[in-house]
Amino acid sequence: MANGETNTNKPAGKPGAFPGIGAFNKQSIIAGVLIAVVVAGILSLPLFDRVERADTDILHWLRATVAPPTSYAVSEVVVIAIDETTYATPPFSTIPKAMWTPHIASVQNAVLQAGATVVGWDLVLPTSANTYVADTRYDKTLLASLLKKGRKQGKVVLGEVDLGNAPLRPFHAFRRAVGEKQNIRSLNAFVEEDGILRGLPLLLEYQRNGTSEWRPGFAGELAMRHTGRTLEVAENGTTALFGGTPVSTEAGMNLLLNFDPRPGAIPTHSFQDIHRCIEKGDTEYLTQHFAGKAVILGTVLNLEDRKLASNRFITHPDFAGAPPSCTDIGTAPSDFARNATAGVYTHATAFNNLIRGDAVDRPNDVMQILFSFGAAVLAGLLSLAFRPIRSLAAILAMGALYAGISAWMFGTGLELPLLDPLLATGLAFTAGTAYRFVTTDKERRRVQATFSHYLDPKVINAMLDAGDVPELGGESRKLTCFFSDIAAFSTISEKMSPAELVEFLNEYFNIIGKEIEAHHGIIERFLGDAVCAVFGAPVRDEDHAASAISAAIAIDLGLAAAAQRFNVPEGMQVKTRIGINSGAMTVGNVGSRRRYTYTVMGDAVNLAARLESVNKQYGTLLMAGDDTVELCRDRFEWREIDRVRVVGRATPVTLYEPLGKKGDVGADVLRTRDRYEAALALYRAQDFSAAKDAFQKLAAEGDGASGKAVERCDRRMTGLPTPKNWDGVTDLTSK
Repeated sequence: MANGETNTNKPAGKPGAFPGIGAFNKQSIIAGVLIAVVVAGILSLPLFDRVERADTDILHWLRATVAPPTSYAVSEVVVIAIDETTYATPPFSTIPKAMWTPHIASVQNAVLQAGATVVGWDLVLPTSANTYVADTRYDKTLLASLLKKGRKQGKVVLGEVDLGNAPLRPFHAFRRAVGEKQNIRSLNAFVEEDGILRGLPLLLEYQRNGTSEWRPGFAGELAMRHTGRTLEVAENGTTALFGGTPVSTEAGMNLLLNFDPRPGAIPTHSFQDIHRCIEKGDTEYLTQHFAGKAVILGTVLNLEDRKLASNRFITHPDFAGAPPSCTDIGTAPSDFARNATAGVYTHATAFNNLIRGDAVDRPNDVMQILFSFGAAVLAGLLSLAFRPIRSLAAILAMGALYAGISAWMFGTGLELPLLDPLLATGLAFTAGTAYRFVTTDKERRRVQATFSHYLDPKVINAMLDAGDVPELGGESRKLTCFFSDIAAFSTISEKMSPAELVEFLNEYFNIIGKEIEAHHGIIERFLGDAVCAVFGAPVRDEDHAASAISAAIAIDLGLAAAAQRFNVPEGMQVKTRIGINSGAMTVGNVGSRRRYTYTVMGDAVNLAARLESVNKQYGTLLMAGDDTVELCRDRFEWREIDRVRVVGRATPVTLYEPLGKKGDVGADVLRTRDRYEAALALYRAQDFSAAKDAFQKLAAEGDGASGKAVERCDRRMTGLPTPKNWDGVTDLTSK
């Protein structure tokens, strides 16, 4: 090592010294934005339209499993279902449905009498009982009910299905009785390109005499009659108004359904149970379950009128959660759940959504693109700023959080884009990681390869992530240097075989290396039994002086605790001398192109080496210079040993022995320290006789440093000339 080296290389490394490592920079931001633009453009292609549509379905499932609302509004619509039990129960099991008209009329009249606001038919009777019986008066009861409750009171709405050239309509007598189109509404559903029903037409446009006319759909008509509010198209021709309030719809006045995921969310009664309840005369049951409610009469069967809807991932057995039945033949849940929804529940859901104002509000194309772009920007920047594992973990966590928020917002009817942003995140992360590997990680790999010989990979990664990368060509830093050497190593090694010596040194270096690494230092080199370590570089440690002292104390204690494992010759002890000094040092990679090492140089380094050897002359094991002590004086207990001039250095240095951390040092050690320093004061005052007496007493108690001090007193008293104006500094003549 040389004295007085000057740093002719680049200035000290600073956080973010290497572009793309550990910090956002202009290059990373530009790359991240460009990646996001490309990803958002890809996802805006028509190819991904079906992906966007599936958001509604997945959000239904997420809302039910991840963020279910704490409370739900009570359904204002009740379903009376023609189910499998109805078909299996007399009298319905013995006659065709066309002959059920007297029974349907009975149920219709009874629920309206019990206080129902309106009855809607989600079924079509296209034929009359006259097909099967000669009695032309067989349908009289139903016709009378349709006339009175429908045409006159407006409490009955029949359904029809527009099949193009062959519409499916109620039998002509039923149409006339109910008042024709004023009480007949379309049951048409809106099935999207992927075959999933996600909405129902709220209003339908009809052409009449060259002009267009908007009529409410089935659910909209029931909602109007139930609430007394109007349903119409605003003057702009694109907005639906319910009671004057805008309703969220898609093009074509399509109301997107927001299904209630609870079993039994829409109360459902078996048709046969209500029919038998009427025969039983249980008006109290009817009033309890139908008063103030809208009623939809429809089918809930195993196969008929079922559609895959946006709630397809939420499955419950039919009649799960249904109200208690009125008679002994109730509405027991079916044996298994289906992912296809009975059509009557789509109309009931549309009815509730319209009244509650919680129909799904799906984002437009612009919002889809903006959300995808924002997600891609975030994922791209994260993938460029952090290592893949960390950025992936952050992206997954944010994706899960966003999905949870989306599910919660969906409960209010607001649908946030889901799959497109998540896909954008994945694509941007992949692209960003690939770009990073080709560009910015190239520099990272070079740094890792450079420091892998003397730093733990975890430490290297932490250093890179923090952007605190040292200049590979050399830099000047204030650091702490550590030198150690085994006392009497030659004597120990002479009495051991080569194999025993290697085993001993491996165990010894394991203790040394463990403590140095634990205290944020690195081993700069091994030389025989000697160790040189650096604290504060290459990983920055503002507390490098205290770290070095703590490591030295821990090594001293660790060697004592491991004495039995060293297997040295009998009567010998393993003790190591340590010298520590702080100051400005040149640090960097030195060597040839093929072989180099990370090393420190400078006067402060040389002094640390001198302090290690000075221990021999002063009877100590740990020695620190005054520059080190000044950096961490209040953290440890110290003993001032002497003030010296080492060989090759004109400036005196005060020698200190670290005794331990504040609060951890015993009172007897502190008393010895105080007595030693009092004797040292006598020595510097040139009262060598009194100083010798004081040092002798401490030496007799086993203090090695005092024994060496006695020798220095003797030399002063027996011939070593003492200058008249002596400054108390000892000039060392050997290294």
